[in-house]
Amino acid sequence: MRRVGKTTLYRQVFEKIESKNKVFLDMENPMERKIFEEMDFNNIWANLKQYGLDSSKKAYLFLDEFRLVQK
Repeated sequence: MRRVGKTTLYRQVFEKIESKNKVFLDMENPMERKIFEEMDFNNIWANLKQYGLDSSKKAYLFLDEFRLVQK
């Protein structure tokens, strides 16, 4: 479905999470999509650290337009 408010709803859920260890990424943004182009999982975590995520704690990762992430 297109243009029905999915991103708006997704952002509302993101805002309700009280943790600071969270990030909202838009996969339409090529720079944010590049984070996941790594083959090594540890490198992906290293890339996510620039967004303030701490891998030693429970983290919340919201990927909007996820359908764009493909190999």
